[in-house]
Amino acid sequence: MITQYSADDEKEGDEEAEVEANPDNKTVEVASGDEAAPAEGEEVAEGGDKAVAFSSPILMKRFERARDLMIIGENEWARWDLYDIERKTKNRDYLKTLMSEYSTAGHFNRSSYIAQVTFGTVRASQGTEGGRAMWELAYPRAYSDSVDKYTKQFTVPTELVWGIMRAESSYRRDAISPVGALGLMQVMPFTGYKVATLVGDKEFKPPQLLEPDTAVKIGSRYLKRLMDRFDNTIPLVAAGYNAGPHRVKNWLVSFGTLETDEFIEHIPFLETRNYVKRVVSNAYVYSKLYGNKKDLFPYLSEAVPVKVNAELVGKENWDDI
Repeated sequence: MITQYSADDEKEGDEEAEVEANPDNKTVEVASGDEAAPAEGEEVAEGGDKAVAFSSPILMKRFERARDLMIIGENEWARWDLYDIERKTKNRDYLKTLMSEYSTAGHFNRSSYIAQVTFGTVRASQGTEGGRAMWELAYPRAYSDSVDKYTKQFTVPTELVWGIMRAESSYRRDAISPVGALGLMQVMPFTGYKVATLVGDKEFKPPQLLEPDTAVKIGSRYLKRLMDRFDNTIPLVAAGYNAGPHRVKNWLVSFGTLETDEFIEHIPFLETRNYVKRVVSNAYVYSKLYGNKKDLFPYLSEAVPVKVNAELVGKENWDDI
């Protein structure tokens, strides 16, 4: 698995400018807060939690067209109008409205990106309680119907699926990596074929991985395979998802007597080492936000709770299912 798109890789920032240039190159400050009111001549649209005033008629037209497209189910087309507004404004009220619209349209990668990058400092200062709404936008329950269905079917933690999804594609359903990994869960076509066999899907074709429901089904079933192999130890599961379970087995043979947190630091692949940390962090945040009260990682400061035989392996064994 190769990560191509990740909002976690972006530097969190806190933009200070909150003005938008209108077509005449004049700038209009828009007040924030519950008492904000549009100036005379400003266009107003209902969006998010309150009305938003667009000083630019062009952006107002874009917003209205996006809304109309969403009403008739053309969410993919609506995304481009919303994105056109996003790239032309730094106004926070506008961006909050866009996050709401992106979420409604199912474009969680954009709403999460804005919450992560533009409002990162706000989230950090307010914490998960005071700034809960912004945290939930940064860590959305993306494609929740599919995630709930397949995590129950395959007995995989929802926070793990979302943690992997965030690390792999940042919720971008049409993500394609340079090496050919596809979709939300960035599954390689060969892996997709193998896992499809496990779920009894004889008609599987790799392009189906760009469909959210198929991506979550195949990804969740593969995670179940890794969970069974590594005794539900999430850091090992994440390492196996990224680098292959055969490599994790070899690392367990080489330095599996270490405590789990030290084991992570000894992973020889920098990409996999950082990836495991991101997935663990993501899963922890999801657990904290959405009600899983149990400790997901009681073993981090304990010895790795998985033992393997001393035989080194060179590739993943698909006969061992």
